Amino acid sequence: MMKKTVLEIDLTKTDGLGDFPCPHCGTIISPDDMSEESYRILEARSVKRGFLDEVLVQCNTCKNIISIVGFEDVSRREKAKPLKGKTENQILKLLEDGIPLTLTEIAETLDKEPKVIFRSLRKLFDKGRIIPDPKTKSYMLAEDI
Repeated sequence: MMKKTVLEIDLTKTDGLGDFPCPHCGTIISPDDMSEESYRILEARSVKRGFLDEVLVQCNTCKNIISIVGFEDVSRREKAKPLKGKTENQILKLLEDGIPLTLTEIAETLDKEPKVIFRSLRKLFDKGRIIPDPKTKSYMLAEDI
């Protein structure tokens, strides 16, 4: 019996929100495909900070096993794209999952200048909506503590 190759896909290095071709045969693997026609989920590993760390799937075409990592970044991209309205509301929505983010991470995710984010963070802090963590230079929702 031939040993199957374990291939890795890092979602932080893909475009879009999770679709990717199998690195071996090119079959499209999509998180929206619940039919298991193109792949089969073998195992979900280690949930940390509210995100999956790794999922092992098997491509149904070539039978290779694919290790998928980078879920946290995809989740942030999903949240960042549809956010509309005031910058303060966008920041609050981004911090909803309880993961502290730095000013730079927030600015990059929302595709805004750091000075714009800083002003909005200041307003949210003054209103008691967020709290800073001086050690990590990150921010979180006030109700998350």
